[in-house]
Amino acid sequence: MYVKHLTLASFRNHGSTDVALEAGINLFVGRNGQGKTNLVEAIGYLSTLTSHRVAGYQALIQAGEPAAIIRAMVCHEDRDILLELELNREGKNKARMNKADLPRVRDLIGVISSVTFAPEDIDIIRRDPTNRRAFIDGLVVQYRPRMAGVYSDYERVLKQRNSLLKSAKITKTTGSALSTLEAWDASLVQYGTEIVSARIEIARMLEPHLFAAYQSIATTNNEPRLLYKSSLLGDKLPNSFGDESEDDDLDYLEDSDKDTITELFRAKLEKVRAKELERGLTLVGPQRDDLVLMLGP
Repeated sequence: MYVKHLTLASFRNHGSTDVALEAGINLFVGRNGQGKTNLVEAIGYLSTLTSHRVAGYQALIQAGEPAAIIRAMVCHEDRDILLELELNREGKNKARMNKADLPRVRDLIGVISSVTFAPEDIDIIRRDPTNRRAFIDGLVVQYRPRMAGVYSDYERVLKQRNSLLKSAKITKTTGSALSTLEAWDASLVQYGTEIVSARIEIARMLEPHLFAAYQSIATTNNEPRLLYKSSLLGDKLPNSFGDESEDDDLDYLEDSDKDTITELFRAKLEKVRAKELERGLTLVGPQRDDLVLMLGP
């Protein structure tokens, strides 16, 4: 699979650009600020619906323009596929495949498989867990495109649950009046379990490649490891909530079995219910977890 032609309209600094590409290595050479990285970003966005430089998509639309277009002709097993993504400043974005409208924009995910390596990737190591979660979630969606829908559903449930917790905190709601919260708990556990399980599976798949890459450049015998630090284990919570009695010394979860994760999730939600009502916020789940890269024992 490779992209044989890329067309951009009102994307970043590309008012109207057509680029023919070949199978194998393609080099873009030019002065700074000419839009070389924007070409790479466009292909990456068409592949994953995420940018390695910014959150959201509004910044991808050229200033003063109502929409941006990314169009690519993809050669896949000797068959050409025309992909088109329309990013609208107002209104819904649109996706097409071979000129036919797709029901959902996320149906584009998986048609193009891509890996973007950029200077910003150092943030995966140096910055906070948000960067590491975004990294592994991107891999999960590329490996299993249907997971894009699971992430979307989880974000929706999390938003509704947080809204309910915040309201309960303000109104001091207790007892049977919290029955709605239990319904959101079930959905949170359902979608969250899928995310946690998929993350652990991807981390296990990456480990042999991480080990081989490290051994090719290292002069010591340290063994690199990928560990999944989970808010579902133990009595502690992530330390981003300002409570000195809590820290980020969470336990590592190694089991990707969904039944096991489901039970852990349910038990932890029950354990932290009082604190969640006190703070008006969901305190555990995949949005609180971290991917740890470690050398040595």
